[in-house]
Amino acid sequence: MTHWTTDPEGGRARGPRGLVRAWVEVLIRPRRFFANGTSPGDQAPALTFAAVVAAAYAIGWIVADPGVVPPIAESVVLSAVVVVLVVAALAAPVGLHLTAAVATVSMIVASVERDG
Repeated sequence: MTHWTTDPEGGRARGPRGLVRAWVEVLIRPRRFFANGTSPGDQAPALTFAAVVAAAYAIGWIVADPGVVPPIAESVVLSAVVVVLVVAALAAPVGLHLTAAVATVSMIVASVERDG
């Protein structure tokens, strides 16, 4: 279920250019993006997009206020890199999957209440 579809129908272009185009379209026309720019079974681009957005947010926050970096290592730069990696590689995927799980359970509950 969470695989990279080889040739998705109607999906977004891959690579940095496709990621930038997706970012701009989500900001400008989110309904059009989610109606036309995604395809069933093509979850890897969404996960990549979420990780990049989370990393950009963390980097922006660290640049704006370096005091938010916890002292993980002796070097502030190394600590900042660890924070960005944890946010991008752990927090973003977990958050995305938990959101999907809550949405799935909500749909199940709604369909049971509707039928019952």
